[in-house]
Amino acid sequence: MVTLSPHHPQALLLSLPLGFAAKCLPSDSTCFPSQDEFNALSKSLPTADVIYPGLSRYKAWSDAISLHNQRLDSDHIPHCAVRAQSEEDVILVVKFCSENNLLLSIKSTGHCYSGNCVQQDSFLLDMSLMNDLSLNADGESITLQPGSNFDALYALNEESGTQSVGGMCGTVGPVGFSLGGGHGPLIRSYGLGTDQILSVDLVTAAGKLISVSKSSDPDLFWALQGGGGGSFGVVTSITLRTHPAPSSLTSYVCNYPLSLSIDYEVGDSGVATVGSWWSDVMPNLPNEWTFFSVLLPAPIPLEQNIPEYDKNTMQGLLSLEGLFNGDYSSAVESLGLQGLLDLDVDRQMSCKFENHTSLKTWHDSRWFGKTPVPTRNYMSTSFAQKNFDGKNLAKVAVNAILNTDNTMSSFFGIQTGGAVNSASDTDTAISSAFRNSDMLMEIDANWILKSNDDAQTAWTHGVGLDVAALDDIAGAYVNEPDPNLDDWEDMFWGANFQRLQEIKSAVDPTAFFECWQCVHA
Repeated sequence: MVTLSPHHPQALLLSLPLGFAAKCLPSDSTCFPSQDEFNALSKSLPTADVIYPGLSRYKAWSDAISLHNQRLDSDHIPHCAVRAQSEEDVILVVKFCSENNLLLSIKSTGHCYSGNCVQQDSFLLDMSLMNDLSLNADGESITLQPGSNFDALYALNEESGTQSVGGMCGTVGPVGFSLGGGHGPLIRSYGLGTDQILSVDLVTAAGKLISVSKSSDPDLFWALQGGGGGSFGVVTSITLRTHPAPSSLTSYVCNYPLSLSIDYEVGDSGVATVGSWWSDVMPNLPNEWTFFSVLLPAPIPLEQNIPEYDKNTMQGLLSLEGLFNGDYSSAVESLGLQGLLDLDVDRQMSCKFENHTSLKTWHDSRWFGKTPVPTRNYMSTSFAQKNFDGKNLAKVAVNAILNTDNTMSSFFGIQTGGAVNSASDTDTAISSAFRNSDMLMEIDANWILKSNDDAQTAWTHGVGLDVAALDDIAGAYVNEPDPNLDDWEDMFWGANFQRLQEIKSAVDPTAFFECWQCVHA
């Protein structure tokens, strides 16, 4: 069982990290607004109203609080919610909460792993209905509202002949993705999601709508490039750089079995394959390639068709999924030159190249591009630094996967490097651990039954600690955090955290915007 930090939101319900101002909660009648005041707010909203649990419009309430992590459903119930449809709705809600010192939650697409976007007893501002997106007149940028997602963005890219840096899961929102960093299949070509931000419109704690760019407010713009959502204001729209789409893209998939050895604690041949891939092949690939290294206890039913996989003799799977941002012949040649086509060739399963007309067609064809099935989830992340020891990491990763009793656990490695490394450690708020990495690692457990919560969170947290203890492993990813991570300020932002604090104090002097593992003054 994971021992919760004394400042963890599940340990102290709504208690926030030390240094945060106390909020007025529904249990305190001396400061909490009356129902008449809430009713007056509801009447003043131009395109929304205030809704509550247990009332007749159940679907509206259910949709407002819905998250993509069922582990958080029972202890993250807000007092009320507004499903905003306009900037004026947002402004009025922020002013009301600020004037009454209420705890405000801000939710867009519901992909938050620690529950920050729907906090217990908070006033929830649900932005999911603000989901417009459009290509701008310059043809080189797209403006999106926070409720939009990558399925919609990739469809617009395909229509306009552009590409955008985005993620693998189609229901994730580009706004939160970009504010915290943003990783995906084009980052080695163009940089992180946060590197694509051109401007941000947000509502401040004073209820003022402002537009932030590098020229208008360089400090706040810097903080928004990697400082995460929920700390500096409510984002109502964001403008992201686009890139010209090539005429075609190429993918490569190759699978290898992982099997327990009689003589060793871990799968010996599996470790050799994974270690060689990470140490000898992956770091040498051209920037047009981005690979995902997925270690699983077994192929995912109905999603991965691997006829050679024998569940009687194989205890796990290494799946290499790569996308080349360019033509077929260049993709094949580059993998041949780097040795991937010959890597452990006798054990390869279902290896193939495919040609794609757009990022959308590739994304829609892959198993991780499908709409996720709601499960209970816990995640831990870290970054493998330049020239990391892939063989030592392989021992830990393979051992963890082959010894889990949960078939929905995974070790997911996202190749970084390339254009991710092109910015300096201080160009944005992104940590040096992220900037100087060759791979982002996600240790991820998904399960169904609440009775398995302790075991699965302990497994994920423990494997995360084992990985973090290795040489050349550093930091953690703010968008995919272990909510019980110690020293998270340093893990998320490193030396950039002090400047983030200073900017936070300047733009939000009363510390109105507060959440767990967010930038605080």
